[in-house]
Amino acid sequence: MDVGARVKQLRKMHNITTKELSALCGVSQSTISKLENGNRTPDIPLIEKICNAFNITLVDFFMTESMEEPLDDKLIELVYVAKHLEEDQLEKLCDFIRSIVEQKSTMEAEVSQRKKMKNIS
Repeated sequence: MDVGARVKQLRKMHNITTKELSALCGVSQSTISKLENGNRTPDIPLIEKICNAFNITLVDFFMTESMEEPLDDKLIELVYVAKHLEEDQLEKLCDFIRSIVEQKSTMEAEVSQRKKMKNIS
């Protein structure tokens, strides 16, 4: 999910400016602008401030019309646990999750390749 695009979508839906959103969140206008333009990665506390400004939950924030299913309980739990981490801990957690996803993709590609090789034989 593109968090910046989601923030911009919500801001436009509520018909408020970046300046107004920044005031509601207690952050600078440039923070909101950088976030929307993809030049800043938000931390959980900032996302919570944005959710509070729009009077929505974290689940609502990450739920979009294009999602067929809501986030499952484990993903919601992960967000709530992650919000209590320090910035460096959160980065390590993200790196760890990315490595698991990469390993899964690699394994799936290897299995697919083996199936193709079996069919050729």
